[in-house]
Amino acid sequence: MRCNGIGDEAPWIWKAGIKEGESNEFDKYLDALEDPETLVYAFSAQFEIAISSALMLKTWGIEPPHISRWRCAMSLARRAALPGSLEKLGEVLELTTQKDKKGKVLIRKFCQMQKAKEATLKKPALPVRRIYPQDEPEAFAELLEYCKTDVLVERGATKLLSYFDEPINNANYTLHETINARGVAVNLDALRHAQTLIDQETEIVGARFRQLTGFEYTQNKVFIEWLHSQGCHLDNLQAETIDTLLEKYEDVRDDLACDWLAALRMKQSVAYVSIKKVQTMLDCAGPGDNRIRGMLNHHGATTGRSTNSLVQFQNMKRPTIKDSEGAYKMICEGCSREMLEICYGPVLEVISSCIRHFVQDV
Repeated sequence: MRCNGIGDEAPWIWKAGIKEGESNEFDKYLDALEDPETLVYAFSAQFEIAISSALMLKTWGIEPPHISRWRCAMSLARRAALPGSLEKLGEVLELTTQKDKKGKVLIRKFCQMQKAKEATLKKPALPVRRIYPQDEPEAFAELLEYCKTDVLVERGATKLLSYFDEPINNANYTLHETINARGVAVNLDALRHAQTLIDQETEIVGARFRQLTGFEYTQNKVFIEWLHSQGCHLDNLQAETIDTLLEKYEDVRDDLACDWLAALRMKQSVAYVSIKKVQTMLDCAGPGDNRIRGMLNHHGATTGRSTNSLVQFQNMKRPTIKDSEGAYKMICEGCSREMLEICYGPVLEVISSCIRHFVQDV
């Protein structure tokens, strides 16, 4: 089910299975969707654009609204340096209708899979399951009312933000959503092999770390206590803190390093933030192609700069090895971990230096 409103008309609920001719309200909705002059407003419209593109033609046989017809109330709010949360935005604007705070609970109930529950003395065990409308009709009726309230809040906010609904901002928003819909191409084969190399190297480093310290490198609290017992008094294990300390000992060879220095070097070697982007890119690439979509958030910063979701392409690590292109070519060819290390150095640092090359220009 969905909730929509046309103009200032009261919001109404429709079921996905409804067909043209079965409801006057639904027919008006279809006519508006097919009218190229009608604008479509939503809060966080990027979600609505994606759903419409995926399902509208399949469900009703009509083309979804062109991206240029969409307007986003969240984008307008950010343009005005106001909260990007509908709940907080409604409060700041002092709207007559405020977002229903019970909605989060109802969405989790009906729109997310419920976790398995163990049996108790009073209740039997429950498997992973979904709660359907017929299971809890009263709660589902509350969800529908929540959806209507959301439409009223979005409409009220959009009217008050109409000053920012102007051609330059709208053109910029359309460009962002065009990029989001097109996506950014990545080399999936190279990413898969890089992740294999990362897993292999991480396992080796982890085994060495355990042998040296007796615990996992991910146990930061235990690690700090161990460092203190070794005479190394670090307050935290942030990458910058470790890098600054290790710079003082860069001339000390690994075979001459004391235990705490060797452990910190191993911790540093697996702490490259950029290598985490490899698995993230694999997780976010579309199932039918090699493109990552929906990354840009229009006017995400109050300065007007876009921000990123999913993969932070705006903050890609600069290479720390000279021939990153050569190293990337070896990864594309399926080289072994040992060969990559022999030719270019520490595996994780090499992959981290190659992170920009996984993005393709097609």
